[in-house]
Amino acid sequence: MYSLYRATTQEEAELKFIIFKDKIPVFIEVAKEMCNVHGLQKLCDILTEHPSWTLAHLAAHFGLHDSFNDPRVNCYLNSSEPETGMSPLQVAISTQNLKTVQMLVAASCSLEHLDNEANSVFHYAASTTKEIIGTLAQGSPPRCLNGRNKNGHTPLHIACLSDKPDCVKALLLAGADSNIAATKGDEDATMEPSYVGNYLQNNPNTLYLKDVKSGGTPLHWANSRLVIEALIDVNCHINAVNFEAKTALHVMVERNKIDCVVALLSRQADADIGDKDGNRPLHLAVKTGNQSIIQALIVFGVDLDVLNNAGETARHLMTKDQEAKLLYYLAAVGARRCLPDVSGCTDGCRYNGTYEGIPPPKVSCNKKCYTRRNLKRIEIWIK
Repeated sequence: MYSLYRATTQEEAELKFIIFKDKIPVFIEVAKEMCNVHGLQKLCDILTEHPSWTLAHLAAHFGLHDSFNDPRVNCYLNSSEPETGMSPLQVAISTQNLKTVQMLVAASCSLEHLDNEANSVFHYAASTTKEIIGTLAQGSPPRCLNGRNKNGHTPLHIACLSDKPDCVKALLLAGADSNIAATKGDEDATMEPSYVGNYLQNNPNTLYLKDVKSGGTPLHWANSRLVIEALIDVNCHINAVNFEAKTALHVMVERNKIDCVVALLSRQADADIGDKDGNRPLHLAVKTGNQSIIQALIVFGVDLDVLNNAGETARHLMTKDQEAKLLYYLAAVGARRCLPDVSGCTDGCRYNGTYEGIPPPKVSCNKKCYTRRNLKRIEIWIK
């Protein structure tokens, strides 16, 4: 004897009976391995959680591959569960059962199906494994690969939010457009797409994917000047922002990648875009205390006095310890002191202060010549 379900009221029991009677007898006839106490309990539990699932949804959830050969299951191959809109393939992807996914794809299951939140099969796969994404992307990339769900996110955004570097790379290789912003804006209508799959195919280890959870484009994850130049050449949007509203220039400043910073600036990256806190790359360069990057930003003509959301200039952000090393480079090119009503100032930025930093020591003749040669090389390289 089996106790499938116990209810406190007859109405509750009758409702459960209607759900169970149409599915359990047929399902255990098709999948005889489920006809035991443990299997029946799991079957009842999942039907309690998803009462409108079809036999195909159940087979996909339990990974019962042979069940799809039965017409009573196969007829529901592309059905949509009313409550969530999930298809059997989306259920199989959610369970991360690669063999079931492969079987359903081979059976020509629809790859264009969207659930009630406009999530495609690739949205579901984006937080699973690269093997599942590869299975779905066989042949021509489906149109839904770059589609947005109701939250405005593409599968690539989901993979970033899930902190799945392998899935990010798999989606890019499959043909994901890296220029689609996480929040739909006016620029989307005119933005040229960027497909970096071919580049990654030939250059597999050129992206620093440890920080993909912050989103962005491959430019945000580039690990060298050469990679940045190659990505810009395949139309990666140089001023695209990640989930924190940071451009690739912000990220490279934070990572102290001077070669990448200069490469971006040389390709006309906008150094006066603020992140979610209004910080420009110059603010971040001061925070990281990188003298070379501060000098590079100055050379490329950034706004020295722009305020972040807290009303702070880059000069104001300098700590007393930093001022001895860095303040001179801002003060010497005209970075203004704070206004009289600004609080929390040091003598280096106070309205009536006098400290302007410490000039660097004079270099010897040999060092001057060496410096001039290096500056000439930089000038030629930039040109």
